[in-house]
Amino acid sequence: MAEITPIIRVTAPRRQFQDHKDSALAVAVFPDGHRMITSSVDQTLVLWDLQNGVSLKKMEGHHSWVWAVAVSKDGNLIASGDDDGKLIVWHGDTGELLFQAAEVHAGTIRSLDFSPDGTVLASGSFDRTTELWSTETWQVQGNPINGSAWIFCVRYSPSGEYLAISTEHDIQIWNPCTRECIAKLKAEINKAVNLSLAWAPHGGRLFSVGAHLDPTIREWDTSSWKQIGEPWTGHTRDIRTILVHPNATFIASASDDCQVRLWRFSDRRTIAILKDSSAVYCASFSADGTSILSGGNSTVFKEWAVPEEALKLLEDTSTQDYDLKATPPAVSPLRLHSTPSTSIMTAKLVQVIPRITQSHRAFKNHKDSVFAVALLDGHRMVTSSGDQTLILWNLKDGVMLKQMEGHKSVVRALAVSRDGKLIASGDDDGALIAWDGVTGESLTQAITVHSSSIRSVDFSQDGTALASGSFDKTTEIWCTKTWQVSGSPINCHGNVFCVRYSPSGKFLAIASGGVLVCDTRTRECIVTLKTLAHSLAWTPDGTRLFSGGNDSDPNIREWDTLTWTQAGDHRSGHTDYVNAIAINPTGTLVASASGDTHVRLWRPSDRRTIAIFKDSVELYFVTFSADGKYIISGGRQLMVKEWAVPEDALLEATYKGRESEDALLVEPPEEQATTKHTLLGDASEEQATTKHTLSEDVPEKQATNEVGFLDSRVRTSSHQAQAHCVKGCSP
Repeated sequence: MAEITPIIRVTAPRRQFQDHKDSALAVAVFPDGHRMITSSVDQTLVLWDLQNGVSLKKMEGHHSWVWAVAVSKDGNLIASGDDDGKLIVWHGDTGELLFQAAEVHAGTIRSLDFSPDGTVLASGSFDRTTELWSTETWQVQGNPINGSAWIFCVRYSPSGEYLAISTEHDIQIWNPCTRECIAKLKAEINKAVNLSLAWAPHGGRLFSVGAHLDPTIREWDTSSWKQIGEPWTGHTRDIRTILVHPNATFIASASDDCQVRLWRFSDRRTIAILKDSSAVYCASFSADGTSILSGGNSTVFKEWAVPEEALKLLEDTSTQDYDLKATPPAVSPLRLHSTPSTSIMTAKLVQVIPRITQSHRAFKNHKDSVFAVALLDGHRMVTSSGDQTLILWNLKDGVMLKQMEGHKSVVRALAVSRDGKLIASGDDDGALIAWDGVTGESLTQAITVHSSSIRSVDFSQDGTALASGSFDKTTEIWCTKTWQVSGSPINCHGNVFCVRYSPSGKFLAIASGGVLVCDTRTRECIVTLKTLAHSLAWTPDGTRLFSGGNDSDPNIREWDTLTWTQAGDHRSGHTDYVNAIAINPTGTLVASASGDTHVRLWRPSDRRTIAIFKDSVELYFVTFSADGKYIISGGRQLMVKEWAVPEDALLEATYKGRESEDALLVEPPEEQATTKHTLLGDASEEQATTKHTLSEDVPEKQATNEVGFLDSRVRTSSHQAQAHCVKGCSP
């Protein structure tokens, strides 16, 4: 095919639309072609008459930048999402506010899309999740789709069978009915950010565009989910938007390089360039395909005429290589929920899980990320941070009682004795400091025994011993009277992420690749649980041990401490490291904090999530308040947040705890507990003379720095492969 030489260049728009007071962020054209909706940094939407170019209505209700807009296929509904994670629904004809949805997103809503039949709206957010909303009730449907990364674009396939989600790491293809991820598409270039998506009308092709490291267009075959040919090149900066012409003859892309480019399908060549004077953030074809409406880093939206030469040329050549016009009938993503043949698994998805995005209160005084928290007597708590300090807080009024200084590096580990008289903290230099639990004064200088970062500390039940687990692959046991290490270290042959004494004090569980369970009297490892553990928690009666996995196995497993076998199926839902697990004082609720920015509240009886607390950052710790009515969490931010446990969850958990045989017992019969622990203790004594060692070292993956688009977050994590069959560790 002959090349177009030269490329058609257009520098003057056909007309301009002026009513916004700040940069343009999004645009959508109504199906009837007579109107469009725009949004802006000025926190408003404007409804326009395209025939005469006048503003019909300025729509107010948002209180932050409005990044996303969408119009239903019948034009009856407008949806908009903002920087605060707020979704608003508007009347498509009048522009009046219809519904202000609950704030379920904890970060910016960057993209919205209606399903082909209009029954569902998908919202993609920087909180790393995509929510699916019923457009009848405006309630979220089922669990959120967790993308594990910032989400920039969500797009339903023409049939509604698939939902494509573009993130800062990859492109994910989901079945919106089952919430199953069926494919992940990734550009060959590292750290390629995918900013926008567009489906061909027949659904056989998916187009994606990249950011600054990969400012190209990629074409994907949806039968194989493989890339077709080489990337389309021409843009020099972030490509913000990609769109397909109404009659599928060509595509358009808008970029920060101040250009909108028109591309020919057959040879992936640019046939026209619409040259703006500022970065272009959004664009849409008119309904008849003869013009393009765009906006960007100016207060003006512009309408560009598609060059007649391009339209004429494309009439002759557009479909000889592709059949992109046929559109299959739309399938409702939620229709399966109402059919008699719906499976139990699918039916459960319609359960509405409460999403809490607003914390009850926040504790602010640290100058860096907060890594750990521990409660003292129910009235106070202590926190530790990357700012090398600890802070003692009054929980009643939220004020800081004392800032505790003495560490010279990041303080990642923290523990309080059961009587609240002692505090212990460990830092990245391997130094341990003991503090007075009442006054917050230091009892010792920084004591360095470990040769690497102390990641976890825990007091024994009687407070006479403290365990410290380190990245030097050892666990030390300290005498809390002399603050000297007692005996030889427990050699774990892998980085130690968590150490936890059992309630009876007879066992010490160590997360180090697998979970090592040691007899605290003999220091002999009596069993190793084969799981990639990152966090641990015992039930109050000691009959169960919970473990949280790493990013390759972000699940929670429950272990029967009588048989040391897994009890039932794992709990799934998190998509990143499970950094902490906590059990409420009555043993009826389990909470988990993850790098996926969520704290999940679980019901032990059926292992289901009953509430999700959605933060905007990776979370490192979680604990319950003394009365169990609040959850305290924190992570990669300068504050600690307190969240109210939903009343329904408290009531449901209490009811379930009383009626279910599977509920966690708070105070089991003394005889049963004593018998069980005696048997286990005897078994460990018989094995005490035999020294078990790990069959091989657990390989480690070096920590990496991952810089997200539009964000300078640096995420450091350690990753361990699963250990082979292990029987124990030697002291």
